[in-house]
Amino acid sequence: MKTFPKNIFDQLSTIPYLSTQQKLVLQILQLENCRISEILEAKWKNFFPGKFLILEGKKKSHNIIVRDRQILSSISSLIRLHDELIFYPVKYYQIFRLCLRSLNASVYVKGIDHSRKVTHFFRYQNARLTENEQFQTDILHHKSARSRLFYTSQTKKGNQSEKH
Repeated sequence: MKTFPKNIFDQLSTIPYLSTQQKLVLQILQLENCRISEILEAKWKNFFPGKFLILEGKKKSHNIIVRDRQILSSISSLIRLHDELIFYPVKYYQIFRLCLRSLNASVYVKGIDHSRKVTHFFRYQNARLTENEQFQTDILHHKSARSRLFYTSQTKKGNQSEKH
């Protein structure tokens, strides 16, 4: 079984060809437990330098408020390449490939055939940190218990299969 460092972003950020935007996307992905689409669609109008960045929730999820000072400072120093989007021109497939190459194919969530999304790895890993159902719901930014159960039941299956 492969073990991962506590801060996977540290491992990914050592890749020399990553752009500042890609590093920020990966860092937000790991820290905020949000969808990649929520990050890639982040808008300048929802960025308040030194205070927070609002990521609009998708699929009936709550909005995510990014308050990490280092991330906010890095966003402030980005060159605006697009009038609306902060992380333009970063694309999903770029982040997908970075995660796949850097973290190994084993980061696929076991038992999910329809969405072999490497970028969900961080959400599943963080949902494992607590058994408290309300905290899991908060971590995943989901409003429904059904959505929370989808993630937590998959992590339990993953834990059982890793032991064998």
